[in-house]
Amino acid sequence: MKKRREKTTEDYEKDSAVSSVIAGVIMIIIALWILATNVTWVSFAISLLLIAVGGFLIFIKRAERKREAALKDENSPQSVSHRKELDRKIQKAAQKAHYHKGLKGELYYRTVKIAVGLFIFALFLLLFVIAESSLPYIIIAGAMAIGAVIFLIHAASGKDYKQALAAFKAADGGSAEDAESEFAEGALFRCGGDAVCVGRDCIFGCMGLKTEVIPMKIVVWMFMNQKLQYNYYNGVYTGKTKQFFINFCTSGGRIFTYSCSEEGGILIIDEVHHNDTGVLAGWSDELWELYAKDPAGFLEAAVGAVMPSPYELAGKNDTRK
Repeated sequence: MKKRREKTTEDYEKDSAVSSVIAGVIMIIIALWILATNVTWVSFAISLLLIAVGGFLIFIKRAERKREAALKDENSPQSVSHRKELDRKIQKAAQKAHYHKGLKGELYYRTVKIAVGLFIFALFLLLFVIAESSLPYIIIAGAMAIGAVIFLIHAASGKDYKQALAAFKAADGGSAEDAESEFAEGALFRCGGDAVCVGRDCIFGCMGLKTEVIPMKIVVWMFMNQKLQYNYYNGVYTGKTKQFFINFCTSGGRIFTYSCSEEGGILIIDEVHHNDTGVLAGWSDELWELYAKDPAGFLEAAVGAVMPSPYELAGKNDTRK
């Protein structure tokens, strides 16, 4: 059987361009057909809207390419504007990073509040559906209510908080009070369902309900990577977004990866360097080859390597549909 070729960035770019042009042309044709068959102020307004949307879809890829080219020029207005906006986001994120609850507050009380909110919503939804809808909708709403109850019980048990304390004890050997102090004094950065808290001696990585504790002493390298998300709505290309991830590479060969914002990743790197200047930062193919070959001897092997910027990204052309 012939092996299926993996899609490249060029493939995604071509697919998205074809999709948007076809959708744009179809919308313009529909608009012209409406004008040709029924000329009223309503049909005229609808046709203008369809033509505007169609034109946007036809030229969206061209606009994306122009913006990407402008961002590569450090002196372009777009590049200057992007740097100013990024600086503003960095300052805002830095101010928020140290204003957060302790470990129990984040992993127990915060989760319980979310669970209670979901339970109340599910309960009201179930009562409304029972009064207004048919049996299939009642079954769906009932299943949601049961799921909310299960989540509330799980949250109230404090299982996630207890597991985080156990992970801290295994990684650092400290007590619950040490874990609370380490987390409370650390800098916390959230992105989606992930969160990273950089403490003095440990990094707390939260992915959903799971919290991993990474001793700073075993982290030898960290880097950000970027993936391009191609967005479609009913098969029509609507644009692409950038996703950022922070990666912590340990001397044991394990890599911990968490979602982050662009400004969050920059600040995480700065926080780790503030607490431990021995951790290398920034991506290069040479560093990756050295790490893949010997994680335990990475720092010694990297002494003669050319060091990239600490904020140099990996996977700039990676894609995920």
